[in-house]
Amino acid sequence: MDLVVALSWLAALLGTATALPQFIKILRTRITTGVSTHLWQLSLLGSIAWTFHGFWTNQMAIAWPTLILGVMQVGILVLIRHNERLPIASVFVMPLMAGVGFCVIDFYAGAAAFGTAVAISPVLGQLAQLRTMRRASDLAGVSVEYLLLNLASQAMWMSYGWLGVEWAMRVNATAQTLVCGLVVAYFMHRRVSLLRAAQPVPMQVAA
Repeated sequence: MDLVVALSWLAALLGTATALPQFIKILRTRITTGVSTHLWQLSLLGSIAWTFHGFWTNQMAIAWPTLILGVMQVGILVLIRHNERLPIASVFVMPLMAGVGFCVIDFYAGAAAFGTAVAISPVLGQLAQLRTMRRASDLAGVSVEYLLLNLASQAMWMSYGWLGVEWAMRVNATAQTLVCGLVVAYFMHRRVSLLRAAQPVPMQVAA
């Protein structure tokens, strides 16, 4: 197994694990505060598209792990829908239809066009997560493990794309690595700000 193939499987395994901390956290706590529904919808449509791309181009390191990842993303959306009492159609119709649309682009327009198109959804998803964290009163529902694993996974896929001359992954993972880095940095900044705001202000005793 050469370096590029090994890197693809390592990135795939790490990518599959990205949703697990968030899924377990919501399942355990039943708290979804600070978790963006739009992020996970857009992540799911991306998984649908990449699963198709993996099978279409015979890249099993993309196909099977992404399929497993998609199943976990469905689980997270089910839990969010339950907590927020959202209609099932409003949660799942968009990612399913858009995911199929990206598959059509991959089939007819090729890898570079597919990579450019499919990069839009995860970038928008991460920006939606950024907006949700900015507006949320706390970040109790957000898994820092998910944010860090996602950043590491995208950085590995970016390396795979450039080393393996996989144009779809080059475009997609480079864009995602940049925006995921921004989300992680903002999460750290926001968490520190919330911790400081929660600290009691010392009272001065009048002389």
